[in-house]
Amino acid sequence: MNAGSILGEICDAVVYVEWMDSHGKSHRFQRDQCGFSYRKAENIPWGAMITRVCFHIHRHEFEAEQTRVQSLLKRRKQTQPLHLPSCGSVFKNPEGDYAGRLIEATSLKGYRIGGAEISSKHANFIVNVEKATAMDVYRLIRLAQERVWEQFNIRLETEVRLMGNWPNKLVSEF
Repeated sequence: MNAGSILGEICDAVVYVEWMDSHGKSHRFQRDQCGFSYRKAENIPWGAMITRVCFHIHRHEFEAEQTRVQSLLKRRKQTQPLHLPSCGSVFKNPEGDYAGRLIEATSLKGYRIGGAEISSKHANFIVNVEKATAMDVYRLIRLAQERVWEQFNIRLETEVRLMGNWPNKLVSEF
């Protein structure tokens, strides 16, 4: 999915990706064949199994980069709910804005359904505070999408994916 952070995206370091399709056929794409974009690898189909990735790494200015990473990790601990179970960032940032800011502006920060909560520390995280079910998390995702759409006319796209057997009605509601 081309994960990323303030340091950049995973595609910045990819040389090639090897993957297997649903028929068991192996493929190898060079970086420019993957169709990388924000949180996507457009040309690697859904359901493909990534079997190998070759990364280009560098070691110049190692100490400076290590200091920068440590500083970013410290900031992350201060701004994200790393002390509770979560799936990380739930929504992709819409162009020119931040999903967490939009959700917070709808007054959903700290809102709970069952054992799941839109984190009171960072609104783009849904945390498990008390035996949350997948449905609890799903309902918070939908609520955040609906409120942001109603107030800002912005459709929040999830970074997380629904896995398992979900009723088609639930998946296509929004």
